[in-house]
Amino acid sequence: MLILLAANSSGTGCNVTISGSSDNFALTHATSVVQTINRTESSSGALWVVSAKGLSANSKVVFTDDPGSVNVYKQSDCPIVFGQNSAFQGINYQLVTNSSTQTYTIITPGDYLFIGVSSTGKIPKVQIQ
Repeated sequence: MLILLAANSSGTGCNVTISGSSDNFALTHATSVVQTINRTESSSGALWVVSAKGLSANSKVVFTDDPGSVNVYKQSDCPIVFGQNSAFQGINYQLVTNSSTQTYTIITPGDYLFIGVSSTGKIPKVQIQ
């Protein structure tokens, strides 16, 4: 479970506050090329932020290698506030989970931010299809 309270923009990354602690996370920009997600280790697991801008309907954002628990936001940049600008399954996207892969098929075009925590030792990857 990801307990995300707030995130604020900081250069090319986001300052994320979780349970009263703040950390700066590199912001990975998803593209059509498979990329390793930049992440920060914490006591909760590996925390990460991925930006996917200008998505059209039926675009797929694919996370592999056990991305863990993911929160989706319908916005282009930080700040992110837990519970605000949340994207909703069935309205903004459809989610299909298969083994260690999560595929988000976009319904509502626009910009999205994905914030996750992975408790496995694997380093997740992302690609827009």
